[in-house]
Amino acid sequence: MKRNNFLMSILLIIVLCTGCHQQADIEKRNYVMGLGIDWADNQYVFTFSFPDLEALVGTGVSIHYPVVSTTGESLLDASESYARQSNRCLDYGQLQSIVIGRKLLENQEKMEEVLNEVKGNRDFSRTILTCMADQNAYDIIELDETVNGSIGIYIRDMFKNNLVNLPYEEVTIGDLMIGLSNPLKEVGIPCVAIDETGIIPEIIGDEIIKGVSLANLGKIR
Repeated sequence: MKRNNFLMSILLIIVLCTGCHQQADIEKRNYVMGLGIDWADNQYVFTFSFPDLEALVGTGVSIHYPVVSTTGESLLDASESYARQSNRCLDYGQLQSIVIGRKLLENQEKMEEVLNEVKGNRDFSRTILTCMADQNAYDIIELDETVNGSIGIYIRDMFKNNLVNLPYEEVTIGDLMIGLSNPLKEVGIPCVAIDETGIIPEIIGDEIIKGVSLANLGKIR
């Protein structure tokens, strides 16, 4: 009986210590919910939106973390730059949606670079919903300041609620990765823009990607 009680005490200590470690780990991270990727002025622009981390941890405190844009030669470069300027590191394990800017999609070389980097990062699920911005991805992600809740979740739910009634399909980052090995593969990627109110995104059609870049058809279907 004493041996069983001793073992139960050890197990309880392990569980409690593990729980404390997990919470401390959460408090050192900022979980990216929406990610925008642009190509501007010969560099990548990565735009991140975050959840209410205090609510996630369970402290009951509500703090809205603002959208952050960081430039760099790669996603890793931008993540390291963010970590140097913050007391948290970026975590992509909860990422809900990725928005890619038009200029980046027109640049095959840079699209291949960023897709290969995402492909090699195990934090990224292949099933993350992906769309393109009619212009700049950061404009769409910055709507996090005006939509109800996270823009990453908003975009994900917008597609799930509307694509059943539209003549095109949901696209994931995994679908785009297929084009890395199949340059003739065509994918219709949904296109979003800021609606007339200026505070929420809307789906305005889709455009064809051939391989990993826009097929330059010059129109939205």
